[in-house]
Amino acid sequence: MLFKYKTAMDKIDYFKGVTNQDFIDYYKVDLYSRMEITIYTYPHEFVEEDPIPWEHFNRCERILYEYLYNTYADAEFQRRQQEKKKESENPDRHDILLTIEQTAEEKTAKYAAEHNERESIVKAKMLELVPKLSKLTDDYLQNVKLTFVDL
Repeated sequence: MLFKYKTAMDKIDYFKGVTNQDFIDYYKVDLYSRMEITIYTYPHEFVEEDPIPWEHFNRCERILYEYLYNTYADAEFQRRQQEKKKESENPDRHDILLTIEQTAEEKTAKYAAEHNERESIVKAKMLELVPKLSKLTDDYLQNVKLTFVDL
């Protein structure tokens, strides 16, 4: 296991330079890919007064979430590659490095912790984007053609 102590001043780019606007633009491409949507209602289904194409919105958000998740993974890989490069170029650094053989349980716990960290960072970024996504979906609802079919 490799331990490295970082200062609180270290700024980490979790998404390899991809900006919030880049994420919004990515979402917008999928959102506006369907300008006509048919909404089916079942015989016993309660219908809202102003139905919204939730399936389309949820799908676009899921696609954005996957993009955020993969962008984070790419950035994490690049950070690790840069750290390895620095370590190999400068072996006399003053960082404290410890190498310890990990057990299967420790590897599993480390993987779970990394997964949880990635999930929380990606969810935090999604929450940060919500106000802009909401405005975008409101604008989209003004332009999309909705067709309603009662089954």
